[in-house]
Amino acid sequence: MARPKKLDERVQIHPSIDKALFKRVESMLYSELEGRIPYGAISSFLEEAIREWFKGVDNTVRSFELNENERESNNGTN
Repeated sequence: MARPKKLDERVQIHPSIDKALFKRVESMLYSELEGRIPYGAISSFLEEAIREWFKGVDNTVRSFELNENERESNNGTN
């Protein structure tokens, strides 16, 4: 049976990062069993890190918007 297609289209990118930073990522993702970083592990790691970063950005934006709305409400009652 064929593997089902993923719903999201994939885009290839080719990022360059600092060697020391890569060594930290490599040590975290390296598989003793395979003797290397497993196929797709770096992509999965980057995707998750970016998603988490966007969650933080979204929360910051929401918090800012809520504070702005609160300030506007308070200015209207003065």
